[in-house]
Amino acid sequence: MPSEFARLTILVVDDDPTMRSVITSALRAAGCNQVRQASNGEQALNIVRQSQIDLITCDCQMAPVDGLTFVKRLRELPEGASKPVVMLTANNRPEDAWAGRELKVSAWLVKPITPQAVIKRVAGVLGLNVGTTAMPEDVLTELADAYEKRLPNEIQTLESIAARLPARPEHFNLTIQDLVKRLHVVKGQAGTLGYALLGSVAGEVHDVLQEAERILDEDQGFRPDLIRLVESGFKVMRLIVDRNVRGSAGAVGAKVLADIAAFARPLHARIVAAAEAAEAAERQRRSHHADVLLATEQNRLIVERRIRLTQAELAEKDR
Repeated sequence: MPSEFARLTILVVDDDPTMRSVITSALRAAGCNQVRQASNGEQALNIVRQSQIDLITCDCQMAPVDGLTFVKRLRELPEGASKPVVMLTANNRPEDAWAGRELKVSAWLVKPITPQAVIKRVAGVLGLNVGTTAMPEDVLTELADAYEKRLPNEIQTLESIAARLPARPEHFNLTIQDLVKRLHVVKGQAGTLGYALLGSVAGEVHDVLQEAERILDEDQGFRPDLIRLVESGFKVMRLIVDRNVRGSAGAVGAKVLADIAAFARPLHARIVAAAEAAEAAERQRRSHHADVLLATEQNRLIVERRIRLTQAELAEKDR
C-alpha cells in the first residue's frame, strides 16, 4: 500500500462498536496507523476541534444524533467546513442522497460493507492508489466468531421487544421505533460479518418498519400486517441463528428470502403510497390554510381602508 495511507489520520464515527472495529481494522490493514474513533456525533466534533483529521467515515443512522445532522454541525466548524466525509448507510433513500449532496458528503457506502470497499472508497475520495492490500482474514474471523456468540441474545432481545406489539398496543409506535434501531444494527453487522441471509431478512423487515414510522400516528390500519411481518421475519431469523447459517445459504436461502420479500415489498409499497398521500393532503391543508390567512388579511386591509375613507369623509363634512 502506498505510503500516503500511513500519513493519514482518519476518524471513524459509528454508534456500533462492531462496525467501528471492522472499519478501523480495514484502514489499519491499508497502512493507516492513525485511526481515531467516536461513538457519537458530539464526541466526533470534539475530536475534529482538537485534532488534524484528513477524512471522516460516519454512520448515517446512528443515534442519538444521526449522521446527516452530525455533518451539518461539522460544516459549521472552521475545521470541518470542507472535511471529506464518507457516509455509511443501511438504506439507499433518495432523500438522504439529496441531503448529503447539500452537505457536501464526499461518498456513500451502502451496508453491508466489505473492508475492501471501505479502503477503495476512502482512497477514491482522497485520490490515492488502492494497491492490492487485502483485509487480514484473522481479523474478520475473530469479529465474526465474537458476533456468532452474541447472536442468540440479539435475536432473543428482538423477540422480546416484538412481543410488545400485540400485548401493548398503546406503545405500538415506540416499539416499532425500537425495532427499527435494533434491526439497523443487525442488518449491517450480519451482512458484513458473513451472515448474508440473516442480514437480508433483517433488512426486509427493517425497511418496512422504517417506512411505517412515517404514518403510524395517522394510520393504524397497517398494524396487523406489520405484526405479521415481524413475527414471520423473526421466526426465520431465529431459525438461521439456531442452525448457524452463514453466507446466503444458496438456493434454500434464496427461497426463504423470496418468501419474506413476497409479503414485505408489497406492504412497503402500500405504506409508501399511504405516506405520500398523507403528505400530499397535509401540503394541501397547509396551502388552504395559508390561502385562508391571506384572504383574511386582505379583507382586514380592505375594511381598514374603508374605515379610514369614511372617517376622512366625515371629517371633511364637519369642516
